[in-house]
Amino acid sequence: MTSRTPQPHDLPPDRPLFRLYRRTLDNGSPGNPLWFCPGETNPAESCRFDLHHAGPGRAGPGTCYTAEEATTAFLEAFKNTCGVGVPDKTEIDKKRLANLTVKASRQLVDLNEPANDGLMGITNALIIETTESYPLSHTFAGEAYDADFQGVRWKSLRDPTYQGRNCALFSDTSGLDPHGIFNPPKTQDIPDGLVKAVEVTIRRSQLRSAEEYPL
Repeated sequence: MTSRTPQPHDLPPDRPLFRLYRRTLDNGSPGNPLWFCPGETNPAESCRFDLHHAGPGRAGPGTCYTAEEATTAFLEAFKNTCGVGVPDKTEIDKKRLANLTVKASRQLVDLNEPANDGLMGITNALIIETTESYPLSHTFAGEAYDADFQGVRWKSLRDPTYQGRNCALFSDTSGLDPHGIFNPPKTQDIPDGLVKAVEVTIRRSQLRSAEEYPL
């Protein structure tokens, strides 16, 4: 494995990020969009680039998962549970939408940047990892954190267009944004327009190429 370090991707303060978060947690308390994993009510809950799974003594740092588009955030929250299409309104109403920005630029490692291929363990196996235990992603998160990267950027595997980007941001401490990385969030109920946009994205992704249709 090469020892060269990937080139960082700059996440500027004016770049909007989106996140769907739970309206109410399992223990009845309100959800919060500024949570850095491990899980809000289940510390054993495993998300892809969680740092507390990366090795012994790494229970302190946390990871907050965001997307660069609201549609991508929706797909990340629901695509693994609803299958084809979108969930019904009852399920949608269990979450809210947050619009976030960081206070200062963050340096992320981009898994899909061609120049980074093969560096620090960035391989196809890592990029497309979808197993629930995420062994490669957890190890990579720990190495990226130790290399002073402030997060990970990658193409969403749940976006059928394969265009949406996610940004997992690291914090030295897990919990409710203990280091004030984010500005105060703008939150709202999930708008109908977003749901319709996701429906269109999914429907269009299921169309075959025009070249496959006879004249």
